[in-house]
Amino acid sequence: MEWEIEKANKAEREAKQTAKDRENAWSNPTRSASSSEVEYDRIIQIMMGAVGLLQMRM
Repeated sequence: MEWEIEKANKAEREAKQTAKDRENAWSNPTRSASSSEVEYDRIIQIMMGAVGLLQMRM
């Protein structure tokens, strides 16, 4: 029982840290988080921008 609570608390802390890392990476790109999720978010943002430019040209 105790380890389940501890596990849930750890998961919650990690989720909060990931969210904080993402926020830091967007607001301060030079000190970006070493999280691969942030890199994927950045790639997705770039791809969405490229799709938007292509749609404008059509």
